[in-house]
Amino acid sequence: MNRHLAALPAVFLLLAASCAEKPLPALYPVQVDGKFGYIDNRGSVVIQPVFDFAGSFSEGLAVAALGDNCGFIDHEGNWVIQPGFERAMPFSCGLSLVELGGRAAFIDRQGNPVIKPGFEAAFPFSEDLAPVAVDGKWGYIDKEGAMVIEPRFDRAWPFVEGAAIVAADNRYGYIDTRGSYLVEPHLDFQVIFNSLAAFAMINPGFRAGIFGFAEGLAPVLVEGKTGYIDRTGAQVIAPRFSAAMPFSEGFAAVVFRGKWGFIDTTGALVIKPRFDNALFFSEKLAGVAIEGKWGYIDISGKMIIEPRFEAAGHFDRGLALVVIDNKSGYIDRGGKLVWEPGRQPAKGAKQ
Repeated sequence: MNRHLAALPAVFLLLAASCAEKPLPALYPVQVDGKFGYIDNRGSVVIQPVFDFAGSFSEGLAVAALGDNCGFIDHEGNWVIQPGFERAMPFSCGLSLVELGGRAAFIDRQGNPVIKPGFEAAFPFSEDLAPVAVDGKWGYIDKEGAMVIEPRFDRAWPFVEGAAIVAADNRYGYIDTRGSYLVEPHLDFQVIFNSLAAFAMINPGFRAGIFGFAEGLAPVLVEGKTGYIDRTGAQVIAPRFSAAMPFSEGFAAVVFRGKWGFIDTTGALVIKPRFDNALFFSEKLAGVAIEGKWGYIDISGKMIIEPRFEAAGHFDRGLALVVIDNKSGYIDRGGKLVWEPGRQPAKGAKQ
């Protein structure tokens, strides 16, 4: 399996919601006895656990697998694209990145390969462009498969808010959608990840701009400290944090003097650093960890859901994925378990 494509599930979670998507009822994947199905936001099973894998819905379809083959289902659990791919990514900008014969390709919503296999590696589309690798160099294609930014970078990442991180000679900069430099490659690696190992695994719906810019600012590492720059490359928040997350809902989680807290877009510490770990704000709640347990605070820093979870995800349309006793469940905004870890589905749900 292409090692770049194999890493893409975690990467896709970090893309911006750059392509319009028609609202559909929220469905959440659950696992029961090794099989995957879906619940609604009341905790009722609407698609029975019959799949060997099931991902989050994107643009009305979700990746699902039977055995080693991936396809796509709709909100009724019906196959729209039959399983037949070695690997598949959620739809973005109307196309899905799949693996065929160990090469990256893109299919449309009918399962037709509109951009045929031919790339050594690729990322999904974002803002109608996708990074692809050809002969060891990265460039960008449009949705017709035309190379619109010639492969000249050592690495390249998806566009977020009109800017994409690219690498040249082990330094990192930003380009615009025409391929012109917004920030010449001279920066240390910008992508500052939260140390929560389970972050990507339990945040299947997150698309905020971890890669690069979010809300007009991007974290950058300068001589071991993290600050933030704007799209011109100008320093907006001085580098003084040991680690930092991108902005979400006007706040960013940062490490200051060994603890996680939150700053606003001026760089002021508005929620005192007192947490062992922290996530981003989503629906005005953020996951935070104290002494190995996760709970949730509001934008004032008040603990709304007391820490009792082994891991915690972001809220997505009223529910958040949490882990208890190594099993995942879902809670509502009041902290009530809507889907208890290990719960068996009720009979009569969609199969």
